[in-house]
Amino acid sequence: MLDKESDYIGEPLIRNKIKKAVRFRRWYPRLLEHEGKKKKKKLIVFESFFGRNYSDNPKAMYEYMKKNHPEYKCVWNVNRDYLDYFKEHKIPHVVRFSVRSALIIARAKFWIINTRLPLWLKKPQGTTVIQTWHGTPLKTLGRDVSLLTMPGMTVEKYHNNVVKDSDKWDYCLSPNSYSTDIFKQAFRLRPEQMINSGYPRNDVLHNHTESYANDLKEKLGIAKDRKVILYAPTWRDNEYVRSDYYTAKLHLDLKEMQKRFGNQAVLLVRTHYLIANNLNLNENDFAIDVSDYQDINDLYIVSDLLITDYSSVFFDYANLKKPMIFYAYDLEEYAGEIRGFYFDYVEEAPGPILTQEEQVYQEIEKQLETPQLANNYEQFVKKYCSWDDGNATQRALSFILNQQSYLVRELPFEKETLSVVNDIVIFSDVIGHGNYDIVKNVLAAGQAMNVLKKAILVDPIQGNDTGEPCYYVESNDFKGWINTKDFLTLKKENS
Repeated sequence: MLDKESDYIGEPLIRNKIKKAVRFRRWYPRLLEHEGKKKKKKLIVFESFFGRNYSDNPKAMYEYMKKNHPEYKCVWNVNRDYLDYFKEHKIPHVVRFSVRSALIIARAKFWIINTRLPLWLKKPQGTTVIQTWHGTPLKTLGRDVSLLTMPGMTVEKYHNNVVKDSDKWDYCLSPNSYSTDIFKQAFRLRPEQMINSGYPRNDVLHNHTESYANDLKEKLGIAKDRKVILYAPTWRDNEYVRSDYYTAKLHLDLKEMQKRFGNQAVLLVRTHYLIANNLNLNENDFAIDVSDYQDINDLYIVSDLLITDYSSVFFDYANLKKPMIFYAYDLEEYAGEIRGFYFDYVEEAPGPILTQEEQVYQEIEKQLETPQLANNYEQFVKKYCSWDDGNATQRALSFILNQQSYLVRELPFEKETLSVVNDIVIFSDVIGHGNYDIVKNVLAAGQAMNVLKKAILVDPIQGNDTGEPCYYVESNDFKGWINTKDFLTLKKENS
């Protein structure tokens, strides 16, 4: 009887919640759109991990703006459940998805974010969205994901959602050339949308002082003579409660670790931001749950050793040149059936890859006694950390605030005229520079196309050529730049 009554009471509550959500998704976008038509202010809105944290690239960029550009007003967009930190530290903020937030963020010149935006949310007219993302990818991303174990999601739907989101981005920050190539493909971005500055969040890894590290240790309640082990595993697509809501399993025996290392070290446990459940570590004073700690960079700095698996944390941690252990207890399943990797994890990981608990404990013992970097560590840093030099924030914000754009370098090319034999469609994704136009058109059979120039884009930050060459074409109906793929299509039609 009680179950039936509970069901009876619960149904209207659920219906009311659904109705409120539907109404909200109607009025909030409309208000945002209406306010967005007004003149923009010198205002920048920052958001980190869906409004949950004061951290990551947005934090580094916010603090640089506060110090160097007082002419801009800077405001954080914060999830209602995570306001305490911002109130306590007097950080200017608005409540995410509130009426006040819509009125304020719609007038912002820039939004600086590091994760997805809701699919139903349209960016305001005239606002520039800077996607900083949140790590160098090891696991496949976006349109590159071919294996999905997420509930209620197909690969096709997932890919469509990725593009709907990335279409809102005007620019995307990249930590290294490897990531630039992946982001362009995974999020369907053009070369000139990439800000190849390095990651602002990693500046502190190069610029912090010893006293800063000591203060962090004291703040965390760790004795000065204790070594610090940081365990930061990623989430698993197949360990979920519901879509975008996952659980964490440590796969380490904390009591055994305390028995072996408790007299000389402490363990900091940091789960991924998508993890839902709280870890219960109260019975073990050797381990500290730091999943809610605002900025993981502080944990990098205070630690002596990192244990991870497939999380992108190891790309950032390598800047510190401290030892790492890779505890990949489900390596075969994860790489082959759950997610998939972009590179040879076994060959490139800058530390031993271990699959058994006992192996991990033995390696910890060795590293605590005599820290030693893997043989490929220096090569790894050169490939993935070369843009991280302590000045990435300055480079990124100089690009954004000064509205830098990619240059166009003309390449040697002999003009030619091509005749279109069959009807073809050109879908070039080359955005013009200056007065250049985008060409997206249908070419009718028999039409002549003059190919007049060949050029390539030049990255204003790194100074190197980027992307494939593009071609300037003219016909009776239009003129503009097309990409290499469409040029080759024209050549094939002509032949």
